[in-house]
Amino acid sequence: MMTTAEFPLGVAPPGPDFVLIIPAIMPSLNEYIRMHWAKRRRLNRNIAWHVQAVKGRADIEHRDRLAHVTLRVFSNAPKAAGGRARRLDHDNLVGGNKPLVDALRLTGIIKNDTDKWLDVGYAEYRDAVERPRTEIEITYNDKAPK
Repeated sequence: MMTTAEFPLGVAPPGPDFVLIIPAIMPSLNEYIRMHWAKRRRLNRNIAWHVQAVKGRADIEHRDRLAHVTLRVFSNAPKAAGGRARRLDHDNLVGGNKPLVDALRLTGIIKNDTDKWLDVGYAEYRDAVERPRTEIEITYNDKAPK
């Protein structure tokens, strides 16, 4: 984390507009593509339900839906708390988050998951004391899509 001395004029950039926390981790891409279609469908519905529930608590308004959105997805999967034994490579991390991005689109948090409407970044970290979870930072940008 940067200190205020590292920012020009000593002012830190604003934080995200919303932070959604889902009490589960997304599967890796390898796990996701090898799932039986019924299990994959259940997973997609479960993730959409979690997103809808936290959306209601965060009180996200529909007026922001027409803006370009920046998402930062943080996966916390410590092995000691029931997570993964090893960290995922970037491809597995990104591909496994497809149901999450689709759920954000279906619930109206983002308009579309194309580059025109969405800038997304993924990271995985390990916090030994907390339970596995996925944190999504949502920032609605002022710039209109081209």
